[in-house]
Amino acid sequence: MKLSETPGIRGAIYRANQLKSRVGYAVRNTAYFARAKQPRNGHGPSIAEVVVGRNDDYMPDFLQRLTATIGWNVRHLVDEVVFVEWNPPFGRPLLSIELAERFSCFKAYVVPPEIHQKFCENEHLALMEFHAKNVGIRRAQAPWIVATNADAAFGVDIAYAIRNTALPPDVIWTAQTPSQEPFVGFALKLHGHPQSQLHAAIISA
Repeated sequence: MKLSETPGIRGAIYRANQLKSRVGYAVRNTAYFARAKQPRNGHGPSIAEVVVGRNDDYMPDFLQRLTATIGWNVRHLVDEVVFVEWNPPFGRPLLSIELAERFSCFKAYVVPPEIHQKFCENEHLALMEFHAKNVGIRRAQAPWIVATNADAAFGVDIAYAIRNTALPPDVIWTAQTPSQEPFVGFALKLHGHPQSQLHAAIISA
C-alpha cells in the first residue's frame, strides 16, 4: 500500500489540499476584490443580463436571492437587466414591480398564462425557461447579452476579465465550471467559440 493511501495519511493529504485551495483562492482574488471597489466609469463592453422567473416559491427566498444577485451584477458587470416573468401564478404579486422600484437599469416583460398555455404542451411545466430567455434577448438594448440563471452572481475575476477584454462580435464566450473543484465561481476561464456553437453564455445582440 502506498503511503498516500494509508487512511490517516490520506485524510491529512486531503485536508492539506483543501487548505491549499482556500489559500490560493484568497491570494488570487485579493487583487480582483480591490479592483472591484473601483468605479467602472463606463469602461468595457455594454452588457445586458437576461434572467427569467416567476413567483411560485421555487425557492423560499427567491426574490431576495434575485435582488442580491442583480445588485451585485449591476455593480460589477452589467449595464442593463431584462427580467422575463413567465406565466405568473394567479393571485401572487409580480416580482417585476418590486425589482423595477429597486433598479433604474431594470426592465421587465410579463408573459401571461394564456401565452404559456398556447405554446406549452406539458401541463406540468410552468416555466418555459429558454422561450422566456428568447423574449428577453430579443428586447435587450445592449450590444452584448449574458443569459444566465436568476440567482447567479458573477465572480469578480470574471467581471474584471470581461470588462477588460476586447469582445469581437463574431465570437461567443462561454465559461467552463469544473463543479468538482472548490470555489468554482472564481475558477472560471473565458473561452472564445465561433457563433455557430450556440451553447454560449455571452453573445452579441
